[in-house]
Amino acid sequence: MKTWLARFFKTFARLWLVCIGAWLAFDAVAGGASQTGTSAVTPAALYQSFCSVCHGEHGNGQSRASASLNPRPSDFTHPTARASLSRERMIVSVREGRPGSAMIGWKTQLSDAQIAAVVDYVRDKFMDSSIRQREGGGMTSPLPLAPSVANAQKDTKVLSPPLNGNRAAGRRLFEQNCVACHGKNGDGKGPRAYFIMPKPRSFVSTESRAAFSRPVLIHSIAHGKLGTEMPSWEKVLTEQEIANVAEYVFTQFIAPAGNIPKRERK
Repeated sequence: MKTWLARFFKTFARLWLVCIGAWLAFDAVAGGASQTGTSAVTPAALYQSFCSVCHGEHGNGQSRASASLNPRPSDFTHPTARASLSRERMIVSVREGRPGSAMIGWKTQLSDAQIAAVVDYVRDKFMDSSIRQREGGGMTSPLPLAPSVANAQKDTKVLSPPLNGNRAAGRRLFEQNCVACHGKNGDGKGPRAYFIMPKPRSFVSTESRAAFSRPVLIHSIAHGKLGTEMPSWEKVLTEQEIANVAEYVFTQFIAPAGNIPKRERK
């Protein structure tokens, strides 16, 4: 018991120092802008002040605080991050935070423009710049001001490879393989959730509904997620079956039927 308590307080102390450091960084950035009479702060300065304490100076998740964090901070230089983190999803994460992790939301400390700028900096500095070129992003790209179900509906139902997910078949697979962790209602409160850390994804959260499209779901199901108990299913399920599960999750939880355009409904 004493060993467990010692670990708990040690981890708590480190997390507290991370938070204090972030707040002090915010005061320093805000104070510097105030003294110069301008609100212009470079994206590099924003990253160093708010993000590097966890994600590291080189964006690889290797920082002094990272060993105390579970899950570990994202490694923006890893191929998995490059493939799964869209600009929109990153903006939502910076703005709202990520439940079940040490990533807090910065929407009360940073403006929409600053959030977009620091995300673009990360993508330019640490991730493959061709991703943003394909997305049409840039340092001056507008920030989506109201992330919602509509953001997840941008993707067509025809996937690449061209597979149309079958909702009914996907529901059966979800109930057989996913309910134990993600719950029948997709809220991350399945029977096994109590024993899992970090907690399973809630598909009905504001963050998930803003960030998850069909292609993102397919990638997550196929490849799993490092640092969590979400396994890779690409060796267990066929591509069609993965598309089926993604279709059910998307239409049932991410964008419920009442919010799906008529052309998207079955």
